[in-house]
Amino acid sequence: MRSFVWILPAVILSCGCRNENQQLPEPLKLGTEISALELKAVSCGNDVLVMRNRRHVLRLKAESSVAFIDDIPVALNAPVTLSEDGRWQIDRFSAQYILAPILNDSLPEFRTILLDPGHGGHDTGTISPDGVQEKDLNLRLALLLAEKLRKDGYTVHLTRSDDRFLSLDERPAMIEKVKADLFISIHHNSAANTKAEGHETFILRSENSSEAALSSQSAALAFAVEKNLSALSPSRGVKSARFKVLRQASTPAILIEAGFLSNPDEAARLAAGEFQNAFARLFFSR
Repeated sequence: MRSFVWILPAVILSCGCRNENQQLPEPLKLGTEISALELKAVSCGNDVLVMRNRRHVLRLKAESSVAFIDDIPVALNAPVTLSEDGRWQIDRFSAQYILAPILNDSLPEFRTILLDPGHGGHDTGTISPDGVQEKDLNLRLALLLAEKLRKDGYTVHLTRSDDRFLSLDERPAMIEKVKADLFISIHHNSAANTKAEGHETFILRSENSSEAALSSQSAALAFAVEKNLSALSPSRGVKSARFKVLRQASTPAILIEAGFLSNPDEAARLAAGEFQNAFARLFFSR
């Protein structure tokens, strides 16, 4: 994992880029944390700032807690601010532990993976209008992904390989047992809005420095998964939460919601072998 040092004072950068309707302010004012990301300004107008490096394009909107990197939504820890004197700012946590790892492709090193098919046994998870049970789809995706990853040379373990119940405590506890250096929990989503669709990947919303270090290592991986799978279905982006399996993981960890079983059309796609095989193929594609 690359180390980032955040000691730059607040600076003002000049840039002569233009958008369609407005010349960038001269000079463009960037706060410490944005400056430390070492991006080049592309456009600025209508309270939207676009910047890029050699790998990615970052779009920030004033007062929004969501950034877009290569059009993939990425949840921030706090809203972007644009002061009255025109200075753009983002909070230090979002810059250091979310945006920087993604923008610099700082993927964690891993060789042994623990896949966690959510739910199981009497815990069915959500159920589609046609009666498809989440626990079954979670296991199917995990088995296919395990097969693909093993072919790619990874050592893969599963928290369950059949229809059994495991508590939320038992699942991350297996990380130490199998000496995994990556934990992936697989789920499917549900919403009151039956038109909701797409996949989203969660990292731990950190509350202390040790959690933040793991979240930083998880962020780039979560983004890569979301970007890969956007070829298959809409990306709802990288988000953060304090799910118990993420909170108790002792290694970089992500939780993916592969799609919405509450959406009848998407539920049918999620249950199809074609989708499941493509999910496993694209998940870690390079």
